[in-house]
Amino acid sequence: MSRREDLAWGVRNGMLIGGLYSLFVLILYSVDGPRRFDKINVALPALIGLYLGGGFTAGLVLGAFRSSLRSRTTAYAVSLLAAIPVAIGTTVLVTRNGTHWTSKEWFVATFMSVFIAVAGMAAFWKGDPEDVSSE
Repeated sequence: MSRREDLAWGVRNGMLIGGLYSLFVLILYSVDGPRRFDKINVALPALIGLYLGGGFTAGLVLGAFRSSLRSRTTAYAVSLLAAIPVAIGTTVLVTRNGTHWTSKEWFVATFMSVFIAVAGMAAFWKGDPEDVSSE
């Protein structure tokens, strides 16, 4: 596989996951209105932007390191790296604090990165090199 194909694979899968999350919040919004989002002071377009932007960014990372996804250890490290921008974006969106982080924001972003990486590994890593190298 070429680098371009690997990146396209990553972005396609990241956008698919981001799109599914976006669809879910759109359904929530259509059923319940803005109440859930107003409660945590998060605008629906910002949340959808986070999901799509996070899917794109995480997909780029996964695609760039696609050949490393064959080993469980390196796949976890790549997943952790891919989760960092998503966790930082989520922390900024929810706390509305993008510059002056306290230990609370750093803890949340770190914990979320580890959680996303572990959840991603549990859901998607199959242990078969063919799962990663072919479509």
